[in-house]
Amino acid sequence: MSFKRIAPKIMWFVGLWFASVLALFLVSSVLRLLMSMAGLRA
Repeated sequence: MSFKRIAPKIMWFVGLWFASVLALFLVSSVLRLLMSMAGLRA
């Protein structure tokens, strides 16, 4: 029954890691899009 105590911590850690990775991917893709747009305009 100790798994039920540990599971929320694992879920929270995985959720936090997934959110940080998703945010990094989103920021990098947006920066890449802005750089490509600036390159097209220039």
